[in-house]
Amino acid sequence: MPGPGYFEGAADVKVCFERNALGQVRCERQRTGTSILNVISKIEHAVGKQLPTWYTTLVQSTWNGVQEEYRSKEGTEFYFLRIASEDNWNALESIQNLGAATVEAWRILELYAQRMRSSGEATLSVGGRKKKPVSWLSERITVGDSNGNPVFLDQDDFSLWVFYHDGWDAERIATSFEELVYIGDE
Repeated sequence: MPGPGYFEGAADVKVCFERNALGQVRCERQRTGTSILNVISKIEHAVGKQLPTWYTTLVQSTWNGVQEEYRSKEGTEFYFLRIASEDNWNALESIQNLGAATVEAWRILELYAQRMRSSGEATLSVGGRKKKPVSWLSERITVGDSNGNPVFLDQDDFSLWVFYHDGWDAERIATSFEELVYIGDE
């Protein structure tokens, strides 16, 4: 599936991308500002790795449109953050606060890791059995939300995880995108 195409307009941009399995192309008019590719490139540069194609395709299809919800096989429901949104609260580049610190939404786990370290925590529970250093959490990319808990990509294998900030533990919810069940649009 090709990446988005941009056609410059006076005050906005027309973004086109393939939307479905039939190959139908959908175009939307978007306000100028953050471009999809700039945000993706910024994240890839920060983590030093190319994001998986399924993810970049997904965020391109939800640029500023409907919020698509998914469910893991175990029943965890969540949505992926968009690149941009009208209200900007559920976008990858929206500014998130945790205490006095602020970061872009895709980096919110850095702040949770800082909070854990300042509370004397050196490890977090992963899957209820293993322990990982808090630094592992701070290096993950937040890509979604599950009832206020960050959903993130593990860039080692691009599996999807959820971080339960109340209990400071993480759980893998899918080893690949194919394991997810599409629920619908918000």
